Amino acid sequence: MIGAIDAFGPNGPNGATGVSSATGVSSAIGVSSATGVSSATGVSSAIGLDLGSRRSKVVSINNGQVVDHEVFQAWAFDRKSIIRWVDERRPQIGRNSIPLCVTGYSRHVAAAKLGGIAITEIRAFGLGSGVLGQGVKTLVDIGGQDAKAMILAPGGLVDNFEMNDRCAAGTGKFFELLATTLGVEFGELAQLAIQSADAVPISSTCAVFAESEIVGRLAEGVAPGLLARGVFRAVAERLAGMLRRIGFREPAFLVGGGANECLAEELGKILGIRFNTHSEGHLLGAIGAARHAERVTLTSQIVEPIPERPSLEDKNDRT
Repeated sequence: MIGAIDAFGPNGPNGATGVSSATGVSSAIGVSSATGVSSATGVSSAIGLDLGSRRSKVVSINNGQVVDHEVFQAWAFDRKSIIRWVDERRPQIGRNSIPLCVTGYSRHVAAAKLGGIAITEIRAFGLGSGVLGQGVKTLVDIGGQDAKAMILAPGGLVDNFEMNDRCAAGTGKFFELLATTLGVEFGELAQLAIQSADAVPISSTCAVFAESEIVGRLAEGVAPGLLARGVFRAVAERLAGMLRRIGFREPAFLVGGGANECLAEELGKILGIRFNTHSEGHLLGAIGAARHAERVTLTSQIVEPIPERPSLEDKNDRT
């Protein structure tokens, strides 16, 4: 597809399949019915967009199952390609013939441009969590410039959440910067770290100070793998603090473009529970938006009511 790219690395956020062996699900869309993702082809019944700060994820679904998906640059830089992708998947009879929902950065602007509706990222991730399997209780999203921790109730409702959106520490941008400092690609950072059984502590989770600290450690001759593992351990400590404030329980998943097996392993060690990853984890927001759109008529009248907790509105309403 024109303008299409992978989310933070080849074939997904983890560089390869992006799937933890602990999940027990297939990495390929459409292979495992347990994932809730289907490769079936056909006419789309709804379209969802998750406009991230670094990447835009778009999916089309039919009866709740994904039939097509793509990843683009952020909306601000690649809106023409995104609009083209959407238009190609809507019948010729008119743009508004298929419900469309947008979440993420500039969601209201994009929804107006595309003739759709908008929902918060927190709600979208809750609705999309079904792709991970039934009964997910804890969800942590590592985005390009923020991190979100969510506690889920049955049906994808969000009981509580915590959000880090004022600092790049613990986000995809943080990992990209430190990967460059260590002389590897983003997709190689987790593989480098997971090959090291030990870690050299990184005392600062500030991107600027952490970069300086790593440069100094490299000059001392410290192995890059030890530093890479130290980076993920430091980020895991920060995420653990968020989760301790809102509670956590299994099953737990780490998703988003910055999610990887090493970070999941470190976070699990700190909190004493198992965190899984999923190859379609970076699509959760878009899937949730599409599933919401599927329940909405063209006049935005709710067809299947979806309870929403009014106190859980997105703390950072990104227009």
